[in-house]
Amino acid sequence: MSKNCGKCNYQNEEHSNFCQGCGSALTQPTVPEVSQAGSMPPPVPETAVSQAPPPVPTTNAPPVPQNTAVPPTPPIPAADIPPIPTNVTVPPVPPVSTADNSPMPPVPTTPPLLKVTPLQQTSAQDVEENKLIAALAYFVFFLPLLACKDSAFGRFHANQSLVLLLAWIVVFISGSVIPILGWFLILPFGSIAIIVLGIMGIINALNGEMKELPLIGKIVLLS
Repeated sequence: MSKNCGKCNYQNEEHSNFCQGCGSALTQPTVPEVSQAGSMPPPVPETAVSQAPPPVPTTNAPPVPQNTAVPPTPPIPAADIPPIPTNVTVPPVPPVSTADNSPMPPVPTTPPLLKVTPLQQTSAQDVEENKLIAALAYFVFFLPLLACKDSAFGRFHANQSLVLLLAWIVVFISGSVIPILGWFLILPFGSIAIIVLGIMGIINALNGEMKELPLIGKIVLLS
């Protein structure tokens, strides 16, 4: 059995290891394995193994442009821009009238926060001239009515003193008539409360203040 050279196809002897024609090494022929079914697998051609895949053809794509210049925006001519009006006059708002075409009364802007009675309306001169008489009203309530009957400051403290006097009479009668409770609670504690309210009224009069006494100060007997 001879050996064929794979390069020059020269037939060499079986025991030769090199080709006598070109001198290249001779390879042993491979024996194909026998499959289980007993049939020989077909030999793999050398051209199928050694042949490289064909190259992928490249398309002649156009190059991507770089540094593309953007055309500038043309300026807007000044003649096309309308001028902005500066002196704009607003027409006056017509007054709102009622059904009989009479003008509506003005709305008060700030309503009074405290309603002051005529008894509390006085002047600084009235206060300075009648401080002492107003303070003495808590001992003799009708003294301002005789000494300064036109003084609102004096009449205010005369009213406070009269209400305080009536409150002391109620405390004295109820404390004397009601047994035990009136003797030990109403009469002593009520008398102390009347004295304290009287001292507060004297201090308010000397300070020129027209403050109402607690609990009973809102009662008006002398207007």
